[in-house]
Amino acid sequence: MPIISSMKTIIQPKIKILIVVPLLLGCLCLCITSCFFVSSPFIRIEGSSTLYPLSTAVTEEYLRNRTGARIAIGFSGTGGGIRKFIDGEADITDASRPITIQEQRIVREKGFDFIELPVAYDGIVVAVNADNYWCNSLTVSELKRIWDAESQNRLVLWNQVRPEWPEKRIFLFGPGTNSGTVHYFSASVIGKAMSIRGDFSSSEDDNLTALSLRNNPLGMGFFGYSYYVKNQDRLKLVAVDDENPFNGDGPVKPGVSSIMDGTYQPLSRPLFLYVRAGMQNEDELDEYLEFYLSNVPRLAPQVGLVPLQEELYELVVERLRRKVSGSMYEGLESGYGRSVADLLGTKSSINRKPGSAEK
Repeated sequence: MPIISSMKTIIQPKIKILIVVPLLLGCLCLCITSCFFVSSPFIRIEGSSTLYPLSTAVTEEYLRNRTGARIAIGFSGTGGGIRKFIDGEADITDASRPITIQEQRIVREKGFDFIELPVAYDGIVVAVNADNYWCNSLTVSELKRIWDAESQNRLVLWNQVRPEWPEKRIFLFGPGTNSGTVHYFSASVIGKAMSIRGDFSSSEDDNLTALSLRNNPLGMGFFGYSYYVKNQDRLKLVAVDDENPFNGDGPVKPGVSSIMDGTYQPLSRPLFLYVRAGMQNEDELDEYLEFYLSNVPRLAPQVGLVPLQEELYELVVERLRRKVSGSMYEGLESGYGRSVADLLGTKSSINRKPGSAEK
Protein backbone atom coordinates (compact mmCIF):
# COMPACT_ATOMS: atom_id res chain seq x y z
CA MET A 1 0.00 0.00 0.00
CA PRO A 2 1.46 3.42 -0.89
CA ILE A 3 2.49 5.73 1.92
CA ILE A 4 0.60 9.02 1.71
CA SER A 5 2.57 11.85 3.25
CA SER A 6 2.01 15.53 3.86
CA MET A 7 5.33 17.35 3.69
CA LYS A 8 6.45 20.81 4.72
CA THR A 9 9.89 22.02 3.68
CA ILE A 10 11.19 24.83 5.86
CA ILE A 11 14.23 26.92 5.04
CA GLN A 12 15.46 30.29 6.22
CA PRO A 13 15.31 32.56 3.17
CA LYS A 14 15.06 36.33 2.75
CA ILE A 15 11.68 36.04 1.01
CA LYS A 16 9.11 33.37 1.79
CA ILE A 17 6.31 32.22 -0.49
CA LEU A 18 3.73 29.54 0.36
CA ILE A 19 3.41 27.08 -2.49
CA VAL A 20 0.86 24.26 -2.59
CA VAL A 21 1.79 21.57 -5.11
CA PRO A 22 -0.62 18.66 -5.84
CA LEU A 23 1.14 15.29 -5.97
CA LEU A 24 0.17 11.74 -6.93
CA LEU A 25 -2.46 9.96 -4.85
CA GLY A 26 -4.15 13.24 -4.02
CA CYS A 27 -1.72 14.25 -1.28
CA LEU A 28 -0.34 17.76 -0.91
CA CYS A 29 3.17 19.04 -0.47
CA LEU A 30 3.35 22.28 1.49
CA CYS A 31 6.58 24.17 0.93
CA ILE A 32 7.75 27.32 2.63
CA THR A 33 10.54 28.45 0.36
CA SER A 34 12.05 31.38 -1.45
CA CYS A 35 11.44 32.17 -5.09
CA PHE A 36 14.52 30.27 -6.28
CA PHE A 37 15.06 26.52 -6.71
CA VAL A 38 16.07 24.71 -3.51
CA SER A 39 18.04 21.47 -3.50
CA SER A 40 17.14 18.50 -1.31
CA PRO A 41 16.81 19.46 2.37
CA PHE A 42 19.76 18.49 4.53
CA ILE A 43 17.60 17.12 7.37
CA ARG A 44 14.53 15.04 6.51
CA ILE A 45 11.96 14.21 9.19
CA GLU A 46 9.03 11.83 8.64
CA GLY A 47 6.48 9.94 10.68
CA SER A 48 3.89 10.51 13.38
CA SER A 49 1.13 13.08 13.00
CA THR A 50 1.02 13.23 16.82
CA LEU A 51 4.60 14.51 17.01
CA TYR A 52 4.38 16.58 13.80
CA PRO A 53 3.14 19.82 15.51
CA LEU A 54 5.99 19.70 18.04
CA SER A 55 8.66 19.00 15.43
CA THR A 56 7.29 21.84 13.32
CA ALA A 57 7.30 24.28 16.25
CA VAL A 58 10.86 23.33 17.24
CA THR A 59 12.11 23.56 13.66
CA GLU A 60 10.61 26.97 13.02
CA GLU A 61 12.41 28.33 16.10
CA TYR A 62 15.63 26.56 15.17
CA LEU A 63 15.69 28.18 11.73
CA ARG A 64 15.10 31.74 12.87
CA ASN A 65 18.81 32.54 13.09
CA ARG A 66 20.22 29.88 10.78
CA THR A 67 20.26 31.36 7.31
CA GLY A 68 20.17 28.81 4.50
CA ALA A 69 19.39 25.78 6.67
CA ARG A 70 16.84 23.38 5.16
CA ILE A 71 14.64 20.92 7.01
CA ALA A 72 11.72 18.92 5.55
CA ILE A 73 9.01 17.64 7.88
CA GLY A 74 6.30 15.24 6.78
CA PHE A 75 3.74 12.94 8.36
CA SER A 76 2.82 9.56 6.95
CA GLY A 77 2.22 7.81 10.28
CA THR A 78 4.85 6.18 12.48
CA GLY A 79 4.93 3.01 10.39
CA GLY A 80 5.26 4.97 7.16
CA GLY A 81 7.98 7.15 8.67
CA ILE A 82 9.99 4.16 9.85
CA ARG A 83 9.76 2.59 6.39
CA LYS A 84 11.13 5.80 4.87
CA PHE A 85 13.83 5.82 7.58
CA ILE A 86 14.79 2.24 6.67
CA ASP A 87 14.83 3.08 2.95
CA GLY A 88 17.13 6.06 3.47
CA GLU A 89 14.43 8.64 2.69
CA ALA A 90 14.44 10.16 6.20
CA ASP A 91 17.16 11.05 8.72
CA ILE A 92 14.78 11.28 11.69
CA THR A 93 11.49 9.50 12.35
CA ASP A 94 8.84 11.02 14.60
CA ALA A 95 7.28 8.04 16.39
CA SER A 96 4.25 7.66 18.64
CA ARG A 97 5.18 4.09 19.58
CA PRO A 98 8.42 2.15 20.10
CA ILE A 99 10.10 0.62 17.07
CA THR A 100 8.99 -3.00 16.69
CA ILE A 101 11.21 -6.07 16.82
CA GLN A 102 10.58 -6.71 13.12
CA GLU A 103 11.52 -3.11 12.22
CA GLN A 104 14.72 -3.40 14.28
CA ARG A 105 15.60 -6.59 12.42
CA ILE A 106 15.15 -4.89 9.04
CA VAL A 107 17.31 -1.96 10.16
CA ARG A 108 20.12 -4.37 11.06
CA GLU A 109 19.75 -6.16 7.73
CA LYS A 110 20.21 -2.79 6.03
CA GLY A 111 23.48 -2.41 7.94
CA PHE A 112 22.98 0.79 9.92
CA ASP A 113 22.32 1.84 13.52
CA PHE A 114 19.73 4.13 15.06
CA ILE A 115 19.49 6.16 18.25
CA GLU A 116 16.20 6.19 20.18
CA LEU A 117 15.35 9.47 21.95
CA PRO A 118 12.18 9.85 24.07
CA VAL A 119 11.12 13.50 23.83
CA ALA A 120 7.64 13.94 25.36
CA TYR A 121 4.54 12.24 26.70
CA ASP A 122 1.12 11.93 25.11
CA GLY A 123 -2.15 10.35 26.07
CA ILE A 124 -4.33 8.55 23.54
CA VAL A 125 -7.72 10.03 24.29
CA VAL A 126 -11.07 8.38 23.78
CA ALA A 127 -13.53 11.09 22.83
CA VAL A 128 -17.14 11.56 21.80
CA ASN A 129 -19.11 14.44 20.38
CA ALA A 130 -19.98 17.17 22.88
CA ASP A 131 -23.71 16.38 22.39
CA ASN A 132 -23.23 12.82 23.66
CA TYR A 133 -24.84 12.86 27.14
CA TRP A 134 -24.58 9.16 28.01
CA CYS A 135 -20.94 8.10 27.54
CA ASN A 136 -18.80 9.64 30.27
CA SER A 137 -16.49 6.73 31.04
CA LEU A 138 -15.50 3.28 29.78
CA THR A 139 -13.56 0.38 31.23
CA VAL A 140 -10.69 -1.17 29.31
CA SER A 141 -12.83 -4.30 28.94
CA GLU A 142 -15.54 -2.23 27.27
CA LEU A 143 -13.03 -0.53 25.00
CA LYS A 144 -11.67 -3.92 24.01
CA ARG A 145 -15.15 -5.19 23.22
CA ILE A 146 -15.88 -2.12 21.07
CA TRP A 147 -12.63 -2.10 19.09
CA ASP A 148 -11.62 -5.77 18.91
CA ALA A 149 -11.47 -7.25 15.41
CA GLU A 150 -14.07 -9.82 16.46
CA SER A 151 -16.59 -7.00 16.95
CA GLN A 152 -16.39 -5.91 13.32
CA ASN A 153 -19.93 -5.63 11.86
CA ARG A 154 -21.27 -7.11 15.12
CA LEU A 155 -21.06 -4.42 17.78
CA VAL A 156 -22.74 -1.57 15.92
CA LEU A 157 -25.13 0.02 18.45
CA TRP A 158 -24.46 2.05 21.59
CA ASN A 159 -26.74 -0.15 23.71
CA GLN A 160 -24.54 -3.15 22.89
CA VAL A 161 -21.88 -1.50 25.07
CA ARG A 162 -24.25 -0.77 27.96
CA PRO A 163 -27.94 -1.69 27.74
CA GLU A 164 -29.07 1.62 29.27
CA TRP A 165 -27.47 3.58 26.45
CA PRO A 166 -29.46 4.55 23.29
CA GLU A 167 -30.31 1.97 20.67
CA LYS A 168 -28.54 4.02 18.02
CA ARG A 169 -25.74 3.37 15.56
CA ILE A 170 -22.21 3.93 16.88
CA PHE A 171 -19.85 5.55 14.38
CA LEU A 172 -16.17 4.87 15.00
CA PHE A 173 -13.22 7.07 13.98
CA GLY A 174 -9.49 6.64 14.37
CA PRO A 175 -6.05 6.99 12.78
CA GLY A 176 -4.93 5.05 9.71
CA THR A 177 -3.12 1.72 9.74
CA ASN A 178 0.32 3.35 9.38
CA SER A 179 -0.28 5.20 12.62
CA GLY A 180 1.68 4.40 15.77
CA THR A 181 -1.42 5.49 17.69
CA VAL A 182 -3.42 2.56 16.26
CA HIS A 183 -0.53 0.19 17.02
CA TYR A 184 -0.22 1.42 20.62
CA PHE A 185 -3.98 1.53 21.25
CA SER A 186 -4.47 -1.99 19.91
CA ALA A 187 -1.54 -3.42 21.89
CA SER A 188 -2.57 -1.69 25.12
CA VAL A 189 -6.33 -2.18 24.99
CA ILE A 190 -6.87 -5.34 22.94
CA GLY A 191 -3.63 -7.05 23.95
CA LYS A 192 -2.11 -7.47 20.49
CA ALA A 193 -0.86 -4.92 18.01
CA MET A 194 -3.06 -4.36 14.95
CA SER A 195 -5.85 -6.63 16.18
CA ILE A 196 -8.32 -3.80 15.78
CA ARG A 197 -11.55 -3.96 13.79
CA GLY A 198 -11.35 -2.64 10.24
CA ASP A 199 -14.80 -1.10 9.79
CA PHE A 200 -14.06 2.32 11.28
CA SER A 201 -13.40 5.57 9.41
CA SER A 202 -9.66 6.22 9.44
CA SER A 203 -7.17 8.87 8.37
CA GLU A 204 -3.43 9.41 8.83
CA ASP A 205 -4.31 13.06 9.58
CA ASP A 206 -5.66 13.28 13.13
CA ASN A 207 -7.14 16.69 12.34
CA LEU A 208 -9.56 14.96 9.97
CA THR A 209 -10.43 12.34 12.58
CA ALA A 210 -11.22 15.02 15.15
CA LEU A 211 -13.23 16.99 12.57
CA SER A 212 -15.30 13.91 11.72
CA LEU A 213 -16.09 13.41 15.39
CA ARG A 214 -17.03 17.07 15.81
CA ASN A 215 -19.66 16.60 13.11
CA ASN A 216 -21.15 13.31 14.31
CA PRO A 217 -23.15 13.27 17.59
CA LEU A 218 -23.16 9.43 17.56
CA GLY A 219 -19.43 9.05 17.02
CA MET A 220 -16.55 7.77 19.15
CA GLY A 221 -12.89 8.11 18.27
CA PHE A 222 -9.35 7.95 19.57
CA PHE A 223 -6.28 10.08 18.80
CA GLY A 224 -3.51 12.03 20.49
CA TYR A 225 -4.33 14.39 23.36
CA SER A 226 -3.13 17.47 21.44
CA TYR A 227 -5.87 17.02 18.84
CA TYR A 228 -8.49 16.98 21.59
CA VAL A 229 -7.06 20.21 23.01
CA LYS A 230 -7.53 21.91 19.63
CA ASN A 231 -11.14 20.69 19.38
CA GLN A 232 -12.33 20.69 22.99
CA ASP A 233 -15.16 23.13 22.25
CA ARG A 234 -17.02 20.37 20.35
CA LEU A 235 -15.59 17.16 21.84
CA LYS A 236 -15.93 15.44 25.21
CA LEU A 237 -13.27 13.31 26.88
CA VAL A 238 -14.22 9.82 28.00
CA ALA A 239 -12.57 8.77 31.27
CA VAL A 240 -10.92 5.32 31.20
CA ASP A 241 -10.93 2.77 34.01
CA ASP A 242 -7.95 0.43 33.63
CA GLU A 243 -9.55 -1.96 36.16
CA ASN A 244 -6.22 -2.19 37.97
CA PRO A 245 -6.65 -1.72 41.74
CA PHE A 246 -2.93 -0.97 42.11
CA ASN A 247 -3.48 2.17 40.01
CA GLY A 248 -6.41 3.40 42.09
CA ASP A 249 -10.14 2.84 41.70
CA GLY A 250 -12.43 4.25 39.04
CA PRO A 251 -12.03 5.98 35.70
CA VAL A 252 -9.37 8.64 35.00
CA LYS A 253 -9.52 11.42 32.43
CA PRO A 254 -6.41 12.26 30.43
CA GLY A 255 -4.74 15.52 31.37
CA VAL A 256 -1.24 16.90 31.85
CA SER A 257 -0.83 15.49 35.36
CA SER A 258 -2.44 12.07 34.74
CA ILE A 259 -0.43 11.59 31.53
CA MET A 260 2.87 12.63 33.13
CA ASP A 261 2.46 10.54 36.29
CA GLY A 262 1.09 7.55 34.38
CA THR A 263 -2.21 7.25 36.24
CA TYR A 264 -4.04 7.54 32.91
CA GLN A 265 -3.51 3.91 31.98
CA PRO A 266 -3.08 2.07 29.74
CA LEU A 267 -3.08 4.95 27.25
CA SER A 268 -0.30 7.24 28.50
CA ARG A 269 2.73 6.83 26.25
CA PRO A 270 6.13 8.32 25.42
CA LEU A 271 6.89 9.83 22.02
CA PHE A 272 10.23 9.28 20.28
CA LEU A 273 12.68 10.52 17.72
CA TYR A 274 14.56 7.76 15.89
CA VAL A 275 17.80 9.09 14.44
CA ARG A 276 19.86 7.43 11.75
CA ALA A 277 23.40 7.05 13.13
CA GLY A 278 26.58 7.70 11.15
CA MET A 279 25.11 10.20 8.69
CA GLN A 280 27.38 12.50 6.67
CA ASN A 281 25.53 15.47 8.16
CA GLU A 282 25.92 14.17 11.72
CA ASP A 283 27.19 17.49 13.12
CA GLU A 284 24.13 19.32 11.78
CA LEU A 285 21.84 16.58 13.08
CA ASP A 286 23.40 16.73 16.55
CA GLU A 287 23.07 20.52 16.69
CA TYR A 288 19.42 20.31 15.68
CA LEU A 289 18.65 17.48 18.11
CA GLU A 290 20.26 19.22 21.09
CA PHE A 291 18.24 22.33 20.26
CA TYR A 292 15.13 20.13 20.02
CA LEU A 293 15.69 18.54 23.43
CA SER A 294 16.49 21.82 25.17
CA ASN A 295 13.32 23.50 23.85
CA VAL A 296 10.77 20.70 24.20
CA PRO A 297 9.89 21.56 27.84
CA ARG A 298 8.74 25.01 26.73
CA LEU A 299 7.17 24.15 23.35
CA ALA A 300 5.43 20.82 24.11
CA PRO A 301 2.61 22.38 26.20
CA GLN A 302 1.98 24.91 23.42
CA VAL A 303 1.02 22.10 21.03
CA GLY A 304 -0.91 19.98 23.55
CA LEU A 305 1.86 17.53 24.50
CA VAL A 306 3.38 16.86 27.92
CA PRO A 307 7.13 17.32 28.49
CA LEU A 308 9.22 14.69 30.23
CA GLN A 309 10.40 15.36 33.77
CA GLU A 310 13.33 17.81 33.67
CA GLU A 311 15.92 15.34 34.95
CA LEU A 312 15.05 12.85 32.20
CA TYR A 313 16.11 15.26 29.45
CA GLU A 314 19.63 15.16 30.87
CA LEU A 315 19.67 11.38 30.38
CA VAL A 316 18.26 11.69 26.87
CA VAL A 317 20.93 14.26 25.91
CA GLU A 318 23.58 11.94 27.34
CA ARG A 319 22.16 9.13 25.20
CA LEU A 320 22.50 11.34 22.12
CA ARG A 321 26.03 12.55 22.90
CA ARG A 322 27.28 9.04 23.61
CA LYS A 323 25.60 7.73 20.46
CA VAL A 324 23.83 4.93 22.33
CA SER A 325 22.32 2.71 19.66
CA GLY A 326 19.30 0.43 19.64
CA SER A 327 16.00 0.47 21.47
CA MET A 328 15.44 0.59 25.21
CA TYR A 329 12.58 -1.86 24.60
CA GLU A 330 14.80 -4.54 23.09
CA GLY A 331 14.65 -7.78 25.03
CA LEU A 332 11.56 -6.77 27.00
CA GLU A 333 8.59 -9.09 26.73
CA SER A 334 6.32 -6.05 26.85
CA GLY A 335 7.63 -2.51 27.10
CA TYR A 336 4.21 -0.92 27.00
CA GLY A 337 3.39 0.61 30.36
CA ARG A 338 7.05 0.87 31.39
CA SER A 339 8.00 4.37 32.51
CA VAL A 340 10.60 6.40 30.62
CA ALA A 341 12.50 6.85 33.87
CA ASP A 342 12.66 3.08 34.29
CA LEU A 343 13.77 2.53 30.70
CA LEU A 344 16.43 5.25 30.76
CA GLY A 345 17.73 3.89 34.03
CA THR A 346 18.40 0.41 32.67
CA LYS A 347 22.00 -0.52 32.05
CA SER A 348 21.46 -1.36 28.39
CA SER A 349 19.83 1.99 27.65
CA ILE A 350 22.90 3.94 28.75
CA ASN A 351 25.91 1.79 28.01
CA ARG A 352 25.43 0.25 24.58
CA LYS A 353 27.35 1.96 21.74
CA PRO A 354 26.79 1.93 17.97
CA GLY A 355 27.51 -1.43 16.39
CA SER A 356 27.10 -3.36 19.62
CA ALA A 357 23.50 -4.47 19.04
CA GLU A 358 23.03 -8.19 18.81
CA LYS A 359 23.07 -9.55 15.28
